[in-house]
Amino acid sequence: MRISLQEDLNHNTMKLTRNFAFIIVALIFYQSALPQSGTEQPEKKKYPDVEIGGLVQPVWNYDFRAGQLPNNEFILKRTRAGLEVKITKNLDAEIEVDLTDVELIKDAKFDFELNQFVRISAGKRKIPFSRERLTSVKKLIFIDRAKVVKEIEDIGYAGRDIGVNVEWLFYTSKTFEVQFLGGAYNGTAGSLKGDFNNSKNFAQRLEINYLKNFSFGVNSSQRLDSITAKYFVANGVDFFLKPFKNLYLDGEALIGKRQSGKLSGGGYLTTEYELGDFLLGFRFEKYYKDTNTNIDSRNIITAKFEWNPNKHMRVQMNLVNTNEFGLQSYYEFLLSTQVSF
Repeated sequence: MRISLQEDLNHNTMKLTRNFAFIIVALIFYQSALPQSGTEQPEKKKYPDVEIGGLVQPVWNYDFRAGQLPNNEFILKRTRAGLEVKITKNLDAEIEVDLTDVELIKDAKFDFELNQFVRISAGKRKIPFSRERLTSVKKLIFIDRAKVVKEIEDIGYAGRDIGVNVEWLFYTSKTFEVQFLGGAYNGTAGSLKGDFNNSKNFAQRLEINYLKNFSFGVNSSQRLDSITAKYFVANGVDFFLKPFKNLYLDGEALIGKRQSGKLSGGGYLTTEYELGDFLLGFRFEKYYKDTNTNIDSRNIITAKFEWNPNKHMRVQMNLVNTNEFGLQSYYEFLLSTQVSF
C-alpha cells in the first residue's frame, strides 16, 4: 500500500510539474510573439553592475504581564547583507544573508528577463503568496508581521523556498496593469540540505494595480503530502488603497489547511497616516488556529509611532494588545531602530 501511494505521489507530482512547465513555455512563446512597443535604444550601461546593501534592526521588547520572565529583552531581529549583480541587460543575480537567522542564506537566485513582460527566476526566493509576506522588511508597516501571516508560513504555504518562478505582466497601460506570478518549489522552506522526497509545492498570485493608488490580489498555495499523497491548500485575498496622499490602508485574509485537517486562518486591517517625517499606524488582527472553534483564537491590536529622520533610518515604537480567548489580555511594547544601506 505504501509503495502504491508513493507511485501515485510520483505520478501526480510529475504530472503537475509537466503541466506547470507547459504553462510557462506557452506563455513565454505567446508573450514573445507580441509586437514590442518603441524602438530599441543602444545599450549605454556597462556590465556587470554591482550593488551592495544591507539592514540592521535591533529591538527592545517589554512585556507587561506579571511574572513574565524575561519581561524585557534586547534582540537583534535582523542583520542582513546583500549583493545584486546585473550581469547583462537581461540577466540579474542576487544573494542575501542574515546573520541572525538559523538559515543563513535568505535569497540566492538569478532572474532572466525574457522581454519587458516576462521574467523567470530560479533559486531560493519568496514564493508568491501573501502580500505582507512578499513585502520587503525595509517597507513593513509594523515591526512584526501579522500573526496569521506568520502562522501560514509556519505550516508551509508562504515564505522562502527553492524552485523556479515566473512573473508575467500580461496587461499594462498608463493607469492599469495585471500581473501573474507562479512557481513550483521543493516544499522544504528553502532548506539548503536538499529535498527529501518527490513532492512539490506550487503557488500562484494574480495582482491588479490601478494608478499606484489601488491594488487587489488573490493567491493560492498548494502542498502535496509525501506520505498520504493528499493535497493541502491555502488561499488568500488582499488589497491596498491610498485615497489621499498621506493616508494608506491595506488588509489581507488568509486560510490554510493543516496536516491534521483543521483550517487555520484570519486577517488584518491596517491604516497609516504620514505627517512629514512621522508616521502614525494602527492594525487590527483576528486569528483562528482552528476556524471551527474560538479556542486558541485571538484579537490583536497594534498602534505605532514612527520617525524617519532620513531615507536610511527608521525609529519605530509599537504598543501591542493581545486578547487570547479565555485568557486575560496583555500589552507588549516594542522599540526598534532600523538602519539600511
